[in-house]
Amino acid sequence: MLTEAVCRSNMATPMFRCLSHRAGQIKLQLARWCLEQHAKNSLKYAIASPELLACGKADDKSMPAFSGSLCATNNVNKESRRYLSKVNDDRSRGGRKPKRPLRLMAFPELIWPHPLKSLKNMFFSFLIKGYYDDQFSPDTFLKGCEQAVDVVSNLISKGSFDELEGLVARDAISEIRTNYEELDLKQRNFIDVDPKDFFFRFIYEIGMIFDEKTDRRFVEITTIFQGFHGLDEIRSKNPESYAEEMQTAQEQIFVCNYRFIREYTKSKDDSWMINKLNHFSPKELVMNSDIFRR
Repeated sequence: MLTEAVCRSNMATPMFRCLSHRAGQIKLQLARWCLEQHAKNSLKYAIASPELLACGKADDKSMPAFSGSLCATNNVNKESRRYLSKVNDDRSRGGRKPKRPLRLMAFPELIWPHPLKSLKNMFFSFLIKGYYDDQFSPDTFLKGCEQAVDVVSNLISKGSFDELEGLVARDAISEIRTNYEELDLKQRNFIDVDPKDFFFRFIYEIGMIFDEKTDRRFVEITTIFQGFHGLDEIRSKNPESYAEEMQTAQEQIFVCNYRFIREYTKSKDDSWMINKLNHFSPKELVMNSDIFRR
C-alpha cells in the first residue's frame, strides 16, 4: 500500500510542475495582451484626433487663472529636454528591477474616461460658468493645465521642489519629495513630459465642495493626459512610422493624473493649484500588478 502511494505521488509531481509552468505562461500572455490593447486604444485616439497632438497656446484672456509663478516658471529651457531612448524590458535584458514602481502620490492611477462622470462633468461645467466663472470652458481649462503639467513635471524631474511653491499644495510637495527619493534615475527622467507628445487629454471628474460652516466654495477638477515620449520628434521626422513605434515601444507610453483646486468664495481672489498628481507607465503598472506578478 505504501509503495503504491509513493508511486502515485511520483507520477503526480511532474504533472503539477507542468500545470504550474503553464499557469505562469498564461499570466505572461495576459500581461502582453493588456499592454497591446492599451497601445492600440492609445493609437486609435492619436490617429482619430490629430489636433490633440498639437498643443497650441490659448489666448491669455481665455486661459484659466493658474498661480502667478507659473508664468515666470514657464520659460523652461526646452532644449534641456531629452528624448528618452528606447530601453528593453528589464526581464529580457536581465537587468535589475527598479526599487519600486513609479508613483509620486497616494492617488489612484486613472487612464480612461468614466461615462457617468463625463455626464456629470457637463452639468457642473454649466454651473461653474453660470455661477462662478463666465469665462470657464473645459477646452481652455485643459490648455492651461497642459502648461502647468509641462512646468511641474520638469521641476519634479530635476528635483527642484522649492520652485513648486505656489503651483502645488505644500502637503503634496512633501509627499512627492519623499516618494521621489525612492525612484531611480530612469524613473525620474520619465516624469519630465512635453505637451507636444500628448495624444489624448480629457477631464476625468469635476467636483464642487460646499463648506456650510465657513460658507466657502471650492471646485476640484481631475485631468488625465496620455502621451508617448518623443512622439513629436518621431512625427516630424517620419509621420508614417510613429504608429508602428507606439506599438513596439510601449515602455515610452506615459499617463499623467493631475487634480486642480480653486476657491470660488465670494470676495476671494484665488487661482488654480495642484493638490494631487501622479505620473506612471501603463506597462510598468501592469507588470507590477499582483495579478501578473510571478
